[in-house]
Order: sequence, then C-alpha cells, then structure tokens
Amino acid sequence: MYMKKVKLIYNPNAGDKSFKLSLDACVGAFETAGYETHLLRLQEGLDLASQAVNINSYDLLAIAGGDGTINQALNFLLPGDITVPTAIIPAGTANDFASYLRIPTVPEEAVAALVNGKEILSDIGVANGRYFINVCGSGVFVHVSELVDSGDKDALGKYAYYLKGIEQLPNCNPFLIRIQTRGRVIEENVYMYFILNSSGVGGFNNITQASIQDGLFELIAVKAIPIIELAKLFVKLYKGDFVNDSRVIYLQEPYFRVQNLSPESLYQTTGVDGEKGPVMPVEVENLTKKIKLLIPKEGRVS
Repeated sequence: MYMKKVKLIYNPNAGDKSFKLSLDACVGAFETAGYETHLLRLQEGLDLASQAVNINSYDLLAIAGGDGTINQALNFLLPGDITVPTAIIPAGTANDFASYLRIPTVPEEAVAALVNGKEILSDIGVANGRYFINVCGSGVFVHVSELVDSGDKDALGKYAYYLKGIEQLPNCNPFLIRIQTRGRVIEENVYMYFILNSSGVGGFNNITQASIQDGLFELIAVKAIPIIELAKLFVKLYKGDFVNDSRVIYLQEPYFRVQNLSPESLYQTTGVDGEKGPVMPVEVENLTKKIKLLIPKEGRVS
C-alpha cells in the first residue's frame, strides 16, 4: 500500500519543551492515517533553507512549535514556493494562530484532527520582507515575550505573558506613530499597536472577528491614556468590545505603513509572531490566500 510522506519539523525548545514526550504518539497518529514521517529537529546552526529544496516532494509539511517556530520555518520555506499543505501542531506557549484555527492542544490529538481535516488557503503578512502568519506590532505588551524568563514560560505557560504584562504597566511610555494606509494618514501617541491576521495575540484569542481569507488586516492601537484606565480597557479588548471606543484606533486594511516618530523611543523595533521583527518604519502588506493550510474539519477561518 502506498504511504504518503509527511515532513515533520519540530522545535524541541518550544513552550515547556515537552513536545518530545509526544513525538512517538504523533508519529503513530500519522502512521495510522497512512503517512510515513520524516523528522527534522530544529537546532542552532541548522540550514533550514536547504530543506526547502525537496519539501514539495512530500504530501504534507507539519510544523510543531509555537507562533515563533512557525514564523521561523515559513521565512525559510516560503521563498522556495512551497505548494504542499502545511499543518500546525501547537507546541509553544501561547499558540495564538493554532488557537484561532481550533487545533487541539494535545499534539497527537492535533495530528488526528488535522489528517482528517480540510485544506484551505490562508492570508499571511509580509513586513519589510519578513513573513508573518499572525501579528506584527510594537509597544510594551508586544515585546513582553522578550522579557519573560524561560523558567516562567515552562511553569506558567501563556499566563507568564499576562503577569509580565501587568508588571510592565507602570513602565508604559507612549510613543508617537504615523499610520498610513492607501487612503488615510493618522498620527497619534500610543502605548502599542497590533496588526493582526487572526483574531488573537498573547493568549487573548477573541480580540477581533478577523478572517484569514479576506485579504485584510485589523490594526488595533491603544492611545496614550491614563495608566489607571488601561486595565479597564484591556478587559474590553479581551472581550472584543472596543470597536467604537475612542481610546482605540481600529482599522481594516490590506496595507499599512507605520513609522515611529519618537526618535528616542524604546519601540523602534517591531515584533512578529512573538519574535523580533524589522525596525520601523515598517510596510506591512497582506498576501491574500498565499499559503495552503490543513486544518480540522471544524477549524475556524473567519
């Protein structure tokens, strides 16, 4: 009987580093579905770009890790014109994009749901030449992932981000940005901004009603308001109840150019999918239905 082939790229250091304990179960789940699994372990010094040469000879590409792992893999693989479907196995801390797609959090259950799922075409973003699948932004909470101790991530998971975010509230410093779309220009002092492809970031899963197939991003920027108001505003953000709030800039567009007009600001560098991104000014463009994804049958796209 013909066995399909899956290339499974996994990050042993993602999240709480426990994926290795599920590796055999994942291989078994692929085998049950008729796939022969070829493993690639991410490690320092690995030339991932060289792996793009033969990816299209596989029937499926699977990536196990968090949003940062997905970002790393796609930035090496997409220039190689990958045409096989990609499956995401959540093994990171927050797993924002996988949560949006409603992929089970237990790795072997994720594999079972994915191999019995459906193929879709998803939008992705590109920021100054850097691909991202979920978010690009800057500001105090955008860079929280860089401040969280790895031990806290292991012990607390995504709650480590929440706690570090609360800890950083007294240090919030606004910065002046210029947001340009193809039809307007806005200048505003803000604490942070996010350009979202899906509906969530940092474990907040339902901030917007975004679609990954509409060719649009959703920009959310929190204006410089008294610190005491931020906690209440974050509750509204968490509930997705902010669209008409005067303290928030909310835009839906396929293209943004964002410039930091505060030369001494700490936030000249962006974050993309939880990783360090390009320095502003940053041009962000939606690449509509650029990547083929395998998602569960009940998976969400809008």
